Amino acid sequence: MTQEQVSLIEKFENILSRGYYCSGVDVTNVYNDVFNKNLRPSNCSSCIAQRIRELIAAKKAFLKDVEALEKEQVNDVPTEENNEVVEPVKKAGRPKKMK
Repeated sequence: MTQEQVSLIEKFENILSRGYYCSGVDVTNVYNDVFNKNLRPSNCSSCIAQRIRELIAAKKAFLKDVEALEKEQVNDVPTEENNEVVEPVKKAGRPKKMK
């Protein structure tokens, strides 16, 4: 999912929360891109609302995964108690023989 898709989903969510509906074509295009499907655009308001709800759920899952990855990357960096980054220690010893 791209940042553009996330912002479009947020736009759809905002419009839906105000009681309006988005263009079925726009919603379906984003839906097809995110879920890698080939659905046809619909003028059915409940169908559009359902697609938006599915997009919102996918966006939340995506953002949760991104947040987890960012936490994991932060936790991988070794730090001392004073929060200074510790440089990795180079191995001592003689170099390996090259064949």
